[in-house]
Amino acid sequence: MERVARRPARRPRGVRARTEHLAYAKDEAAALANAHEQWGSNVLDTLLSWELELPEQFEAATRHVRPGDVRDAVLVSADPRRLAESLAACAELGFDAIYLHEVGRDQRRFIDVVGAEVLPRLGAAPSPAEPVAGRAGA
Repeated sequence: MERVARRPARRPRGVRARTEHLAYAKDEAAALANAHEQWGSNVLDTLLSWELELPEQFEAATRHVRPGDVRDAVLVSADPRRLAESLAACAELGFDAIYLHEVGRDQRRFIDVVGAEVLPRLGAAPSPAEPVAGRAGA
């Protein structure tokens, strides 16, 4: 059997893209807890993060990070309408592409909610070339 190497997709030059970090869950408290647990180290100063090597060092450095502190780095919400409004605001800034990064662990739920409730509010739909939960071949 012949193996075919595939090149990762590349953005054309001049495309303005943004990655939006999101924490979505069934309620706001769960979304905030997910963001704090999974993304709490991302509120640390960049220079400090470069100096930390071990998980224990990150745990010590983030010991005093409060759940609310992650709101500066992550859009936390249990409301698909609020997610859509925030993403629409990003699009209005002129980005050609907005990549969504769910920081929590329930990726399936996030994909389902974004596909069913967020993208339609934005007048967008997943590209047919991209696998989406529930679609044949996904």
